[in-house]
Amino acid sequence: MKLHPQTGPVTAAGKQISSSNTTTTHGGTSEKLIVAGECREDFDALLHDLLEEYAPATVQARNLIEDAALARWFVWRKQRA
Repeated sequence: MKLHPQTGPVTAAGKQISSSNTTTTHGGTSEKLIVAGECREDFDALLHDLLEEYAPATVQARNLIEDAALARWFVWRKQRA
């Protein structure tokens, strides 16, 4: 008996879905800002609160605050996973 070789998805849509399967199972390793179960408004609130608390005076300081918000967001995601 000859087995049919596994070729995977052939359409662009199928390939996109397949490529995101491992990162969207729980989102713990996804580099996307928002994954299933998350809300953009929650991230925006986190960033807003940090910007308000630290009131960065320079572009570089704001970049650091944005980096801190992203880092916190991804840590929270890993903890949930």
